[in-house]
Amino acid sequence: MKSITVSILTYNSSKTIRACLDSLVTQTDPGFSVHIIDDASTDDTLKIVRDYRASLAITVYKNGTHNIPHGRNIALEKVKKGICAFVDSDDTVSTDWVATIRHTFATQPDLAMISGKQTTSYRTKFAQAIAANDDTMRSLFGGGILQFCTCNSAINRDVLTDTYFNEAFVNGEDIEFAARVERTHAWEFIENLEVFHSTRDTIPGYGKQTYLYGTWKLYFSYATRAFRPVDAVPLAYGLFSIALACLYPPAIVMIFLLPIAQTGVTIVTQRLSLRLWHLSFLAWCIKNTYWSIGICIGLAKLASRPSFRQTLRAELAS
Repeated sequence: MKSITVSILTYNSSKTIRACLDSLVTQTDPGFSVHIIDDASTDDTLKIVRDYRASLAITVYKNGTHNIPHGRNIALEKVKKGICAFVDSDDTVSTDWVATIRHTFATQPDLAMISGKQTTSYRTKFAQAIAANDDTMRSLFGGGILQFCTCNSAINRDVLTDTYFNEAFVNGEDIEFAARVERTHAWEFIENLEVFHSTRDTIPGYGKQTYLYGTWKLYFSYATRAFRPVDAVPLAYGLFSIALACLYPPAIVMIFLLPIAQTGVTIVTQRLSLRLWHLSFLAWCIKNTYWSIGICIGLAKLASRPSFRQTLRAELAS
């Protein structure tokens, strides 16, 4: 029977870590240990973690680099054999999460890794609209390695003995990791492996998130040569609308047609309440804008820094 270690990266996670650990305490399969990889938290995160040492087998390790893939590599270094599972500190897991991981690898011991479903949770109406929009994108354009997410994953260290995260990918490290793994090993998406994932609930927080996603999705596309036309649609449509408006100023209203259409698709596919349509529209406007800015900044960095381009492709070329 493979040992299972649940690794959680933390940084000032005092507002969310208790719920995360509570969900681990109530697991139907209690046969696992927990590694906390703390990134020099300055709040009460580690104090809260200590409160759970009576109910969970917890060990704390230090990161301190503010580099997420480095933290994940610390977790992998500490688990040389067995299963290293990941959940984020602001997420919770279903009660049979560990049991599902154990059963999957017991029946398929040669699997390199698994990932599972992210059920969105939210605290505000705006966050609910974001969750609906994100679910729409996943249902229409998700699939393949885009289904792999480290916030709900488990890596078989008996198979992936010397494979680590690319620390150049400070965001988007999960799909870059999956792209390398699937070249030589099998992995699976497990539908009933469920994590409850919180969405951003403020405009600044969501803007920053989508900006980073746009930038690092571009870097991933460059590194793997796996370009998806859909990723460039917001930027292309925005530039087209602005160019047209230069010739005919009233045409600037066309820039809103894309988020209007996206809102309509969200309402239909997610059965979103019409009372939330304006928040869904706002969330699409934010996503399209910040995603496009992220792509532009990413393109500028790729064009101006040859050494950075080489770094991004180094892991995949090895």
